[in-house]
Amino acid sequence: MEEADDSKRAAAVARLLQLRDDEQLSATHVRLAAEGLGVSERTVWRWLTADSRIPEHRGPEPFVLSETDREAYALYRGNVAAVHRARQAVVDGDGTTAGAPVPDFLREGWAGAAPVALRTMQVAFARELTPAERAAWKVGESGRRAKSVYLRRPDEVRGRVWEMDHKQLPILVHPPKGKPLSPWMTTIVDDGTRALLGWSLAVGGLVLR
Repeated sequence: MEEADDSKRAAAVARLLQLRDDEQLSATHVRLAAEGLGVSERTVWRWLTADSRIPEHRGPEPFVLSETDREAYALYRGNVAAVHRARQAVVDGDGTTAGAPVPDFLREGWAGAAPVALRTMQVAFARELTPAERAAWKVGESGRRAKSVYLRRPDEVRGRVWEMDHKQLPILVHPPKGKPLSPWMTTIVDDGTRALLGWSLAVGGLVLR
């Protein structure tokens, strides 16, 4: 690959470091930066380590996840131990794990890969994937949303901005008539004080205040 332009590299690294400081850096950001600069993802991770504002321990370069490692993580629903077993089986030339063959696309992707310790792989996944990404593969969309970082709102004075939220509660209730159902709750919160100003529960056509 061609050497990245120094000015573009500096801008990309600065942006990625800012994302790291905000605890929002993910492998996707690194992948997009690498594609834009025409270099490998491993190179971008190396730049981040070299240019990091936090002193790093001098020693061997950290293990960097490959695309196949990430694909296996998705296949095994976020189970790093299962990923490691499958990878090691391919490295050892066995090609089977838990009595089943490792899928062809993983065997092809790991062909010629060097062995890696389970703990090293666990650290790499924790470093390169955000909590939201890890939760998404383990639980699904609900896990991703639960672990996502939401933007902070600017401070407001009391009573200037109110927020309303309307959602269906994850519980079942038995109304006076009809089958059990999940009620809807509407809340009103003051942005300045985060005080609960009002609420309403709706069960079918019945509203409880």
